[in-house]
Amino acid sequence: MPNIEKFFLGAFLLLLAVTIPAACTTAPPAISQPSLTFGHLPPIRLGVDRIEILDATQPSMQAPNVEHRFPTPPAKAAERWARDRLHAAVGPATARVVIRNAKVTEEKLPKTSGLTGFFTVDQAVRYDATLDVLIEIVDAKGKRLAFAETRVEQSQTVPEDVSVNEREAYWFRLVEALLRTFDAEMEANIRTHLAGYLR
Repeated sequence: MPNIEKFFLGAFLLLLAVTIPAACTTAPPAISQPSLTFGHLPPIRLGVDRIEILDATQPSMQAPNVEHRFPTPPAKAAERWARDRLHAAVGPATARVVIRNAKVTEEKLPKTSGLTGFFTVDQAVRYDATLDVLIEIVDAKGKRLAFAETRVEQSQTVPEDVSVNEREAYWFRLVEALLRTFDAEMEANIRTHLAGYLR
């Protein structure tokens, strides 16, 4: 076999050796995020007959809103908080938990330009989360007897080089931090404004 044919045959085999494994690689498997629960916290017992949870949010499902893409959206986390922390004791009234706002918006951040930008890992996006919840005590006719409300906000930036799994981990930490702040502030507001219903 002439040398030129040997050269092209070798180059072809080398190309196959490089491209075939690359073509067979698959994306890393999705990593399931831990569940966000609040059962480890002491229950807040209210002197009511039952506790109702109402999701009154109206997600737009359009940019810049992205909460619908989260494995654990803030509204679902707030529902879990209410189920885990609030317990009905004996009483004639009803406690109504109204999730009024639970959105997350995404904002693209400016990137470093020029040669410096080539060697810089920028924070690519910022996620701004908001949670607004009302707890009201109502009688059998629906008249409000007392209420407590809390609105909290939390932000998280994410670098440009993260994988899908890493981005979802950032999302989880954002919701976790949001609910941690919410839990502390809402409990304080309950003890201030619903003190007469604590058991």
